[in-house]
Amino acid sequence: MQHDLAAKHPIWVLHSRCYLLYSSCLTVHHDESISEYDKGQFAVQAWLESERIVEILDMHTCGLERATLYLGRQVLFHTQNLVSSQYSRYIPHPNIGDHRFNSDKAVLWLSHQQHIAQNFLPALTRITGLNNNILATHPYLIFWFHDQLARYLNIWQQDRTLHIALHLCVQLLGPVEYLMTVFPSNYPRQKYEVLHQRLVDACIFAGIPPPSRPSYINQ
Repeated sequence: MQHDLAAKHPIWVLHSRCYLLYSSCLTVHHDESISEYDKGQFAVQAWLESERIVEILDMHTCGLERATLYLGRQVLFHTQNLVSSQYSRYIPHPNIGDHRFNSDKAVLWLSHQQHIAQNFLPALTRITGLNNNILATHPYLIFWFHDQLARYLNIWQQDRTLHIALHLCVQLLGPVEYLMTVFPSNYPRQKYEVLHQRLVDACIFAGIPPPSRPSYINQ
């Protein structure tokens, strides 16, 4: 069954779907005539489509995908990052009346982010085909991590029952501090230390064990 499905969807066809999906996401993302709700609905469908493509790519056992340097997966990686930011339209805002509805959407979004966090580094390994430390060759991911930490903390600030947001922050600290050690730079460190202190204060407030002092301090 899997072989038949892979045969019906050659690598080149899947790559075309990757590029079309990314192009569609960019178009919708920048189209101001589309409502926020419709953009959110599109983001959900786009994410599901990206997962379907990955599933079929995984069924291929030929060496063609490696020969193309996993270009399709690289495009999917960028697509999912873009979709993830668009999906955040569902995050609750303090001025919206139906707080329960928005909190439910926030939990859904955070669960989605938890899946990303658990599969982030394995996904990078799959994209490149390399087994060594992928973070060592992607220093600019530090800014993506900063954005995620800030977003999770802002969600918790809006609804302090959403402890999953704080647990997600803690999950990301290891990769962030590794990047801080390998690629020392004052600006990212200063920004991270502000976020880290916000996380410590939030964890203490929520009764969650706070993270320890950043490992690179005093190095």
